[in-house]
Amino acid sequence: MATDRSTWKKLERRIAKSLGGSRAPSSGSYLSDSTDIEGVRICDKDCTVSVKMRDKLQVTSWWEECLTDANKVGKQPLLVVHEKARMYNLVVVDLKFFETILGNLQKK
Repeated sequence: MATDRSTWKKLERRIAKSLGGSRAPSSGSYLSDSTDIEGVRICDKDCTVSVKMRDKLQVTSWWEECLTDANKVGKQPLLVVHEKARMYNLVVVDLKFFETILGNLQKK
């Protein structure tokens, strides 16, 4: 079943607010090659932010396992995902923790 437009638009707005940006007016349009969220700068770098919403993601079950393990020892969870034959790794953290990281970077 398709996700209602207002649902993903609200998600994009909420994440944009958290990152200090704004939802791009043409977000979600197949005619647009722009980012979902505009005006985000991290460590003096302009960022493109793409927000994806799906019913199920494999990374979610990995994150829940990571979160459970971290909670057992009272630490912050951080998940690194690597796909074979790719030259990069993806880091997954909770948005609230990421906001804390950004706040600490801006204080420096």
